[in-house]
Amino acid sequence: MPNFLEPLGFDLFDAQAPVAAADAIYCANVIHIAPPEAIPHLFRHAKSVLPSGAPLILYGPFRYRERELEPSNLSFNEWLAERFPGGGIREFETVRDIANSAGFEIEADIEMPANNRLLVFRRGR
Repeated sequence: MPNFLEPLGFDLFDAQAPVAAADAIYCANVIHIAPPEAIPHLFRHAKSVLPSGAPLILYGPFRYRERELEPSNLSFNEWLAERFPGGGIREFETVRDIANSAGFEIEADIEMPANNRLLVFRRGR
């Protein structure tokens, strides 16, 4: 018996999330394709549906201020910029700061295959 509902799609610029409440949010390969203005909307929606302590998990490539972008991600970033208006690999520190301003704290930053990351944010009170 599955314990997950079917995935629900929605535009991050929608006024409301497609559900009133959730136990967690998993967002894979989205914020590097969406325009940067979508990131605060993602955290706003998450804050509106997640209870205190619940996770918002982001999967995808990220860049870090203190290190150079990996060659494969450098090429990918150029590809994104050509195909998606405002697209590009987001800076971890910027995403973290947006999360913090929405009441989320970074709990984990996990290295994944192909220069991707799994970022786990937790909603505070």
